[in-house]
Amino acid sequence: YSLIGQTRIYEPAAFTGPGHILTFEARKEAGTAVGNIQIQQYVNGEWKDIDDANPGTDWRDYRYELDRNATKIRFYNGYGSYKRYFKNVLVTQATYLETTTPAITEEQSIIGDEITKNIAVQYSNLFEGVTVTNVSDNVTLSTSELATGCGKYGEEIVTLTIRPTEIGTIYDTVTIHDEATGLTLNIPVTVHTQRKTQTILWEDSIETIYATDEITLTATAVNPIHYTSSDSAIAYVDEANKLIINAIGNVTITAHAAESETYNPAELSKNITILHAV
Repeated sequence: YSLIGQTRIYEPAAFTGPGHILTFEARKEAGTAVGNIQIQQYVNGEWKDIDDANPGTDWRDYRYELDRNATKIRFYNGYGSYKRYFKNVLVTQATYLETTTPAITEEQSIIGDEITKNIAVQYSNLFEGVTVTNVSDNVTLSTSELATGCGKYGEEIVTLTIRPTEIGTIYDTVTIHDEATGLTLNIPVTVHTQRKTQTILWEDSIETIYATDEITLTATAVNPIHYTSSDSAIAYVDEANKLIINAIGNVTITAHAAESETYNPAELSKNITILHAV
């Protein structure tokens, strides 16, 4: 590039990847007026100043770290009127391995249910061979290696499939590692697992019955049912689930579903009014 007077470079240099370091050499022509070079980068839709340099007549090296979001650079006159010379303008591509998913936590997973989570990985300027590993047998990864290409940039998604097999907490770590650069991401995974909820189905219509009625209760759930009575002197349920009636009155019978390794306990009550036989 070379500039004369107040001429601005309207055709900036665009990047082919995420920029990192800008380097160039610049000088002004001997015997010309004092002036400067303004260097700018284009970030998120607007030009932003990098520096306001005032070179001498000898070639001088310049080096600047660019904003990660910059997509192009330009040089133009800030003030003064003199001839400027530029050479060896170079922008190096950024090298990084990052994630916008620093951790994965599931507070209320249910045992036996499959959970899917995603890790978004951003990368630039890496070699092929970025490995993805984890520890827990309850967590399966969608890939063991990221398709980062050689010198490419972008985002890759790693999908985790989590299958809790017991009550408690699954602790895992997903490690994403690039051997060539040594860059490593460690994403902790924490999944708290609960028992499933049972539902008791009980369709018996026993709100009002007669003392002479013979009734066998039919409540069901995933786990076995047993019954309790609020007043066994009026009525209770025997081992065959038959309602044993001892007197007229009001009684509450409660169906209990047992707790197990997989399911929480459950209960459902019915209020019964027992009348004299007609």
